This record gives sequence, structure tokens and C-alpha cells, in this order.
Amino acid sequence: MRLGDVVVRRAQTFVWGIISFLIGAIFGTLVVIAYESVSFKPWDWKHSPIVLNCYGDSMNEAYISSAVHYWTVRDHDFAYIENNPPKHMCNAGHIHGFIIIKQKKLPTNTLGITQRKIFMGNIVAATIYFDSGSYRITNVFEHEIGHALGYNHLEEEGHIMHPLWEKMSPKFWIPE
Repeated sequence: MRLGDVVVRRAQTFVWGIISFLIGAIFGTLVVIAYESVSFKPWDWKHSPIVLNCYGDSMNEAYISSAVHYWTVRDHDFAYIENNPPKHMCNAGHIHGFIIIKQKKLPTNTLGITQRKIFMGNIVAATIYFDSGSYRITNVFEHEIGHALGYNHLEEEGHIMHPLWEKMSPKFWIPE
């Protein structure tokens, strides 16, 4: 076999390896997306998260405590709430083991956004963004903490996880 043939064969093997990897990654991503779309609570925390107030001094501790209490009485555990975190922690996007609460200018009519980081089937970090003052609106804080705990939207009128604020209430139940 000539040297040129060996190089071509290795290049083909390498290219097929890359293509196989990409197909696997795309297929895996589609499976995860499909699972999230049909499950009300697809993910959970392995360990109790720490809630970190990086919103600032204008967020009263009572709002955080009330939202955490809402979920605590529904069998969710939190390690503790940190209201005066070091600045370097607040500059991070996500921190393993933490639910970080931040202020951010959000799109019109968006009161809050929660981003979760998943690893090996567990939530390892979450960040909740509120538009200025929107956490004070009834049920919004509890709703976003629900996302941080792994719950998705549920289009059942009166449910805390309803995607439309006008149709949510403080009620929570596991759908059938």
C-alpha cells in the first residue's frame, strides 16, 4: 500500500469519526428536548441548592423567603439563602449547587426567565433573571423558583406553573 493511500484512508476514518460524533450529539440533544417537552418535572436537584440574592439590596429578603417557603411546604429542600454574597459569585453565570437571582432587562411582557444547567440527569445550577421589580408581582417569584426546581410550564388555568401570569394562581398540583 502506498503512503498516499494510507493518508487518504486515515483522513476518511477521521472524517467518519467526526460525522458519527455529530450525529450522536444531535440525536442525543433531540432526545433530551423531546423528554423535556412531555414531562412536567424532567429534572431534579441531587443536593439541596443554596439560593443566592445577586439582585441587589432592593430585593427584600422577605420576598425570597416567601418564595422558598412556598416550595419548602411542597417537599422541596433548600440549603439556605445568602443575601449578601461576594461580588465575584454574582458575576458568574451559573455556580454548581446554587440558584442565583439576578436583575436583567428582559423582553417586553417577560417578567422572569430561569436558566437551568443539567448534568447527568440532575439540575446542578440555575439562574433566575427578573426585570426591574417584577419579582414583586404576585406568584412570579414562586413560578420562577419552580422552574429552578425543575418544573416546566403547565397550561392548566390556576396552576402556579401556567405560562401566562394572568392565568396563574398560588395553587400547585401534579398533573395526571
